[in-house]
Order: sequence, then structure tokens, then C-alpha cells
Amino acid sequence: MKKLIALAALAFATTAQATTVDDLSWLKGCWRGSSEDTRAFYTEVWTAPPIGALLGFGYTWRDNQLREWEQLRIDAVGGTLGYVAMPGGGDPVRFALVEGDESHVVFANPAHDFPQRIEYARHGNELTATISGGAAPAQSFHFRKIDCPANLRAG
Repeated sequence: MKKLIALAALAFATTAQATTVDDLSWLKGCWRGSSEDTRAFYTEVWTAPPIGALLGFGYTWRDNQLREWEQLRIDAVGGTLGYVAMPGGGDPVRFALVEGDESHVVFANPAHDFPQRIEYARHGNELTATISGGAAPAQSFHFRKIDCPANLRAG
């Protein structure tokens, strides 16, 4: 009988849901990936200053030029976690938390043109970011954790 109760408890257990910015601290650090032809690389950097938010930026470097960049933020507004992207420094677009745990998080904004969904999954020193939804096909970016440059390190 005890085994049956334990199995039932496991069957109905839910995955822990990320509810605070600290729950997503696994994103912190410097991440780098490259295109298949290795002529371009992309970088995301996430920091966790003591302000109740994760702050980030991302950029793509190709042919010795900055090609794309964006400012990023994960914060809580009204008790709800959200992902805010400002591509090229443009107007902020907010995506609401849909699901998240200790190594995976999904944010969505069905009213946005593209992307409508932003997903991160971490496996050790690897991170995959996938953007999808809307008219364009899904795109995945595969990163490896790198040492942060000295100018990004604390103190």
C-alpha cells in the first residue's frame, strides 16, 4: 500500500514553477555560440545585480562588424515574471512567464509579430535559446558558457 501511495504522489507531483528572478539565476553568465560556417558568433550576457532583476544583452558579430544587438531584462511586475527585449535599443516588448524550473524557462506574447515565444534550456555548460511563433520559422541558438571578459566581472 505504501508503494501505491508513493507512486500516486509521484504521478500527481508538479514540476517546481519559477516564481522569482532568483529562480532563474541559472541564466547568469556569459554565453557564446557561432554560425554553422563559423564566420559569425553571437553572445548573450546575463547579470544579476541586487535590484530584483536579471539584466542582459546580446549581440551578433559577423565579418568584423556588429550586426545585431539587444538589451534584455527578466523582472517581476505585479508579482508576475516577464522577459523584456529591446532589439537594437528599440521599444521594450514584454513576454510573460509561461513555465520555468531550474534549467528551463518559456516566455510568451501571442500579440507580438515575431517571436511570440522565447525559450531557454540549460544543460550544464550549454544553453539553447529558441524563438518561435508568428510567420517566421523557429530559430535556435546554441551557446556554450565562456569566461566573462574582465570588464564584466564584479569588483
